[in-house]
Amino acid sequence: MGVKEDLFEDSHDKEQSISIPDINVGAMISKYLSDKRYSQADLAKRLGMPSSNVSRLLKRKSISTKFLMHISMLLDFNFCSYFCNETDEYREGKFEYAIGGLGDKVSRRLKELKMTQTEFAAKLGVARTDVTRILNKSYFDTSKLVAISRVLNYNFFNDLYVHTSPSLITYEYIANTPDSGIRKLSIQLLAENEKIKETLQKQLELIKKLKLEIKEMGGEVIFSDDNADV
Repeated sequence: MGVKEDLFEDSHDKEQSISIPDINVGAMISKYLSDKRYSQADLAKRLGMPSSNVSRLLKRKSISTKFLMHISMLLDFNFCSYFCNETDEYREGKFEYAIGGLGDKVSRRLKELKMTQTEFAAKLGVARTDVTRILNKSYFDTSKLVAISRVLNYNFFNDLYVHTSPSLITYEYIANTPDSGIRKLSIQLLAENEKIKETLQKQLELIKKLKLEIKEMGGEVIFSDDNADV
């Protein structure tokens, strides 16, 4: 099956409004602990902090994205993905998390939109002087990042992580990726992945055919594809 880039062009020619859910972070983490039957003491031990601090954490609606990524790494569970409307396959497992740079990303987005800092401040409901501090920050509280994402119509939570499994680069993921450069690269990677799979499948079929021919000739098979994984 070939990958055609034009399949994804139409939906991104015109910018569509994004949808980011309002999430109570403390409640989200509490539910995860309950589902996994972990205690607050278990989380406190992993975080290296007193249980009383964890108790206060779980009562907070918003926390630093840096801390949220730290918790995600410790538990091998991507809490950031809830802000991206991801499915469960994007939550369990190993992820690469971004190191700071959110202020720079906001600055680049302002330039893309040709929006002045004064306009941004008005839309965000902050003073003009606060914008300078925003653009110099590496991380934000989750609630602040939600607000910024909505104002700039770009989900910055998508930039916080990348799943380390190439198999999760899907057509749905590509179609919903707002950055055109990342989208095109993802399409190329997916196409290359399909070509590699097709080549390996042909090689595997050839090996099976050779084995069968050797057996029919009464010869001995001295190679094996028992562990082949395509």
